[in-house]
Amino acid sequence: MSEVVTVGSTKTWELIAKKDGVVWDISSAVVTLYFVKQDSSIVSFNAPVTDGINGIAKYTNLSTLFVSADRGTWFSVWKVADGSVVEYSVGEVFTVADPFLRPPA
Repeated sequence: MSEVVTVGSTKTWELIAKKDGVVWDISSAVVTLYFVKQDSSIVSFNAPVTDGINGIAKYTNLSTLFVSADRGTWFSVWKVADGSVVEYSVGEVFTVADPFLRPPA
């Protein structure tokens, strides 16, 4: 079962970047977090590198990102760009739910 994120909530999303199976020093990288909504529209945010040597970047979404009209299945994808090297994560599926409404059909 996928993770559930509640409408109106904030969440800190964390990346531990790996390249060729080992932690990647992303100190000089630009990190972007993409969210793909149920309708296939995409929103993206720059994610600050919080511990580059250990490959960690974090992004805390605003409470206005997840609204009732967008409830359903989403997925997130990270992009790390370090000079000419660009890597994408495997997408992670999650569900946006409104605790005051029935789940979408």
